[in-house]
Amino acid sequence: MQLKTYIIYGAFVIGLLLFCAALWYSTSMTIENRNEKQLPDPLDVIFDFYNGWLGEARANNGSMTEQTILLSSTALSDSARNAIIAGLADGDGVDPVLCQTALPDKIRAKYVSELPTSVEVIVLSESASTTPFGYAIVKMSVIERSWVIESITCSKGDVDSEREYSFEQTGQLLKNVPAPLDSNFWHVVYSDNGRPGFAAPLYFGASSVCVAPDGTESVCDTSTFVEAADVKVQGTMSESGVDVARILFTASE
Repeated sequence: MQLKTYIIYGAFVIGLLLFCAALWYSTSMTIENRNEKQLPDPLDVIFDFYNGWLGEARANNGSMTEQTILLSSTALSDSARNAIIAGLADGDGVDPVLCQTALPDKIRAKYVSELPTSVEVIVLSESASTTPFGYAIVKMSVIERSWVIESITCSKGDVDSEREYSFEQTGQLLKNVPAPLDSNFWHVVYSDNGRPGFAAPLYFGASSVCVAPDGTESVCDTSTFVEAADVKVQGTMSESGVDVARILFTASE
């Protein structure tokens, strides 16, 4: 188990170093070439695209078509663009960008996760006359020195300021984590789309349930946790971390 802990810890640190190296490279390139544009804030890219989309939808009586010039925006990846076009063709009444059935008065956005070359943002709609149908989860990455929207996922329901979206990841438990992570908390270390080095702090309450490999359920007792245990974490993500609903432990190999 100690060897496994070192391996997991090492892989996690390597993942963080790779992200830091990417950030250092981007920074050094900016210093070396003053003509290179600096990266904008990801939220600025989100607001520019979403406010443009909302404004055009209002001008078109609430509907968007594949002919919108916004689909040629450099803020969209090819996969995100194709997904939006497919969503417009669905005819289900849900806007594939706003994730609403009626136009909101305005939108707001918050970071859910933030790394040097990738971020995840939740886009919320506000309306004085209607209840929001859902919200959008937007994943962005740095591509050719620009923040690009790689995917927009619509989730139904409303959210409040603390509970943001469902979180379900398979990974390993670690408490001995490097700065800037807080080693006072247990973390789940996981990979996202094959990219290692992601970590989320875990927050436990009286309703947090831990499921042992034999299926036995009990209220989570973090004093029994061991480093590098294989787990599946289910909960809700907030701006500070994951509020744990269930942790499923798998038998160690």
